[in-house]
Amino acid sequence: MCATALSMWLPPVALASESQQLSSMVTTVLQSQKAGFESNNWEAYIEPWSRKAQWVAKRLEDDSQYEVILNYDGVLARMKLLARNGSAAATISHVGVTPSIDPSGEKGIVRVQTTLTTGTYSETVGEIYRLRKQQDAWRITHNTYWLQQTSEGARTTTYNSQYFLTADKNVLEAKAKGPLESAIALCHAMRWSEAHVQLHKLTNGKQASAFTWALRAHAAFMLGDMEDAIASVTAARAVKSDIPLPSWASGLVK
Repeated sequence: MCATALSMWLPPVALASESQQLSSMVTTVLQSQKAGFESNNWEAYIEPWSRKAQWVAKRLEDDSQYEVILNYDGVLARMKLLARNGSAAATISHVGVTPSIDPSGEKGIVRVQTTLTTGTYSETVGEIYRLRKQQDAWRITHNTYWLQQTSEGARTTTYNSQYFLTADKNVLEAKAKGPLESAIALCHAMRWSEAHVQLHKLTNGKQASAFTWALRAHAAFMLGDMEDAIASVTAARAVKSDIPLPSWASGLVK
């Protein structure tokens, strides 16, 4: 009886602390996103990330077959390239923000669905952030993400299991049509490593088209190979100065 009475008037310190920690984790993740994608402040974006952090791009949340793993230095190089991008900043919105914390209070997870909108284009990504407590501050150690939907005007594409079943089937059919068609199909299937290898074969030591070089640049960008991405953009523009380029490359055009 005494214990029960005591619990009724003691303040719920543990619960309040957990609530504050959950809120702090969410704030860490969302402020990082907004700094980078809305303000183009990539230094602020990367600040709460661990130096040992990993970014894992998947086709689907439960599909690791063609995932791309980027490390801190690779993402930092990508961010520096994006910082040169002169295009309009994106508007970022979130739904389904769901934080959880380990019983130890030292590790946590934030799940979120993020939508980036620039002009008439938008893309929605599912994400899982893993965080660890370091010196009373949350550090992001891991980010798994997968593209769910893109929209351009009235055209919307949903990236689900049916999409990738069809895309992988198209890869098989494209092999009979030619190497460039195969590379394009691999890009649509988000099989970036295979696409990059194929595009290397089509460009190295050959008179390749500007489009082929631009496609190689994008595959390299998706793999985190910024050196090859930049070199391929330069090669594409040497062939055709007004070749359309991915938005991330706009800062390279003078």
